[in-house]
Amino acid sequence: MKAFKFDWLILPLIGVAVVLLMWQISSKTWAKELPTPHKTWEASKDYVMKPFEKRGEMDQGILLLATYSLKRVAYGFTLGILIATPLGFLLGSSATFF
Repeated sequence: MKAFKFDWLILPLIGVAVVLLMWQISSKTWAKELPTPHKTWEASKDYVMKPFEKRGEMDQGILLLATYSLKRVAYGFTLGILIATPLGFLLGSSATFF
């Protein structure tokens, strides 16, 4: 069976369309407090289209804040490696913990 040329594109788009359709239906029927996909897009469009824009003292831009968060994760991971690796070697070579 020959694969469709654009499987890599069509199938994910169908999945996204199904999720958006389910979201729309649920926000109109049983979850009235849930905003529709369109309302969500309108409220977050500025953050997506201009991710580095500073809109005020407490609103630094979503991508800039994500960058800060990823830096903190990287620092924590590096610190964990620097502490845990030598400690693991020490515990592994210890007769008491072996």
